[in-house]
Amino acid sequence: MSILVVSKNFGRLSLYCMVRIMTYRGPKLMPIEEQNLPKNACCYFLECKNYQALTHQNGRKYTYVTTSARCDDTLGPGWFRFQEHTGKKMPTSCVPINRCNTHAPGWLNGAHPTVSDGKVTRQVCFHFNNNCCRWSINIQVRNCGDFFVYYFNGTPAQHPCYLRYCSSD
Repeated sequence: MSILVVSKNFGRLSLYCMVRIMTYRGPKLMPIEEQNLPKNACCYFLECKNYQALTHQNGRKYTYVTTSARCDDTLGPGWFRFQEHTGKKMPTSCVPINRCNTHAPGWLNGAHPTVSDGKVTRQVCFHFNNNCCRWSINIQVRNCGDFFVYYFNGTPAQHPCYLRYCSSD
């Protein structure tokens, strides 16, 4: 069996991958599902190639003490990657208030996925008023091997500002 990368979408799959099998009529290409991939497959996931980079985002890192308040209510919908001076991924523990250049910093409530976990749903909590999870929203997260991508679509509707997704190293 050989795995080929192709550029065609097959239904709901975000994975662009086909498997080439031999039939009595010759080779045939068939879509392959993510959970059936061999460990050494050369396929890629769309969100690992098609994302927006969050770089130099005005103090998005959790170590940045706020001097002003920014908001992510209009961030997304889409896949995002933390890069350069913003850090590499979201923190996975409660971030003190007034960090990340906002009043209510957002952090990932749960572990980052492994590559084999695939795309997972995780809760982002926003810390405010001595409550580490005063507001929350579910997002999608994917481990792309060397980095993580996150599917953001604004902040919780019940309190859109001043909430912001934070990053760490």
